[in-house]
Amino acid sequence: PEGHLDPEGHLDPEGHLEPEGRDEIHPLDRTGDPVGEVFELLRRDLPALLERAGSEASSAESAAAGLASSEGRGFLLEAERAMRHRPAVLDDLDIRLLTQRRSEKWHTYPSDVLPAWVAEMDFPIAAPIQAELRRFTEQTDLGYPIAPDETGLAEVFSERMNERFGWTPDPSQVELLSDVVQGMYLALEAYAGKGEGAVVQTPIYPPFLHAVRETGRSLVLPSSTMTRGSFLVLRATGMVRLLRYRRCRGGR
Repeated sequence: PEGHLDPEGHLDPEGHLEPEGRDEIHPLDRTGDPVGEVFELLRRDLPALLERAGSEASSAESAAAGLASSEGRGFLLEAERAMRHRPAVLDDLDIRLLTQRRSEKWHTYPSDVLPAWVAEMDFPIAAPIQAELRRFTEQTDLGYPIAPDETGLAEVFSERMNERFGWTPDPSQVELLSDVVQGMYLALEAYAGKGEGAVVQTPIYPPFLHAVRETGRSLVLPSSTMTRGSFLVLRATGMVRLLRYRRCRGGR
């Protein structure tokens, strides 16, 4: 059967019975992480699951040993990512749906003008973010967030950097910011002194320019040329001359 009766006699659709009459599964926590639960179950109980599905014990143990290897762990990681992150298919974008959005990008100018300066993504939001936003609204969970160092984001960032680039920053040294502009101001304060030059390639998001000026750094704009094919050609030689010029004046 697709369900069983709870002690009060009500049908529980989230569980069913084994032939011996015992509960085979427990109800999933609706506020939890079903994908995470499934992969944790695979990592922990794969031999038992395979044997229950009819596999021989030796085959089940061999499969479990395979998942325990570095290659097996990588396979599970990629499989979990595939379930959590739907691939963005560029050709699936529908201009009619995009124009129904209420954002500045689609309603500031006439319909035949697309403001490319608006940094708005057209592709779908990642599935985990959608799920978390849905949970926020469904549970009216709109209070003040917990302290950033209790979110685990710093540790996740460190793991991601190690996986992608072989760099393992100390999570205690990771600073969580609410937006990119904050990071630009902090980077300028950390890596350039007052009056020193900061190279900014245009065209660019305006706050990149404002940040340099407002922190008292010298804005360095290398030359570039737009070709007929709409490709931006950077003048590297001009950038080198500018940097040397700034060094001569005492900048870095």
